Amino acid sequence: MYIRRFNDADAEEVSNLVCRNFREVNIRDYPADEMERLAESYSAEKISTLASSAHTYVACDGDIIVGTDSITGYWGSETESVLLTIFVLPEYQRKGIGSSIVRALEADEYFLRASRIEIPASITACEFYIKMGYCFKGGKKELDDEGHYKMEKFKFKLIKPDISYEKDILSFRTEMLDASSSMDGTGPLKRMESVTEWLSFNHKLENKDTVPADLVAAEQFIYVRETDNRIVGMIQFRHYLNDFMEKYGGHIGYSVRPNERRKGYAKRMLSDCLQICKAYVLENVLISCIQGNEGSKRTITANGGIYESTVYCEPDAVSLERYWVHL
Repeated sequence: MYIRRFNDADAEEVSNLVCRNFREVNIRDYPADEMERLAESYSAEKISTLASSAHTYVACDGDIIVGTDSITGYWGSETESVLLTIFVLPEYQRKGIGSSIVRALEADEYFLRASRIEIPASITACEFYIKMGYCFKGGKKELDDEGHYKMEKFKFKLIKPDISYEKDILSFRTEMLDASSSMDGTGPLKRMESVTEWLSFNHKLENKDTVPADLVAAEQFIYVRETDNRIVGMIQFRHYLNDFMEKYGGHIGYSVRPNERRKGYAKRMLSDCLQICKAYVLENVLISCIQGNEGSKRTITANGGIYESTVYCEPDAVSLERYWVHL
């Protein structure tokens, strides 16, 4: 199977592929008359017209087109783009073709230049897009007038904090304290009111020669959404483990801002941090979470975490589940 750009000679075959999806797949979630109306409207001419204003791709198995999707600018925006509906031949579904097409689109210039990507997702494809890292727009799962869920993916940067983020670091701290969050992966931010002091402490942690006693060398990161330059999470990577960290804390601790939770950001932030661990030549990464924290558990297992054991942490009076990620 290979993926290439659409050309006008593909229009009839793509039209048939799309119509088959309406009549055989989407019909499970939408009224039959609506699906038939859509199928009748997606002629080869319409396919060519749509492709002329987008970057359209087709997945091929030999000479057969088995899937298609497009990406274009979002209402003329230079910083936002939209993925159009993905279609895969019914008999080729659940074989990874849809995922391959999305990855091809995410290598396209429309995706690379954008800080936010939106998708009008059908009921049928909703779970697929969630697995591909998209979440409901504004955190709201609601159908629009055309029967689609509006979903989106933001671009983020995992960077080390500096004084330019002082105001947002303080805001993040206040929101976390107000929510009585444990503030894992933020170092001593919970007790430090001064951002300058916190940044200085982070700098000391990076050098094994200046690490305070009983701690380990570590790097502090913030996870910043590019659209508004807002900190949505913090994560700390520990280069090695001492006795306490090996039993309880692990290599990574992280927190997501209270009003940015349940959007898939923790999963993406952890995934990005694991790439840093890999570059540091770690082969196995230990991550722990409080027993009963299903959200954190899902984040870890979605990134390959394998459960090892549960231990009781006396200093914090909590039971911790320990997971290993093999890089």
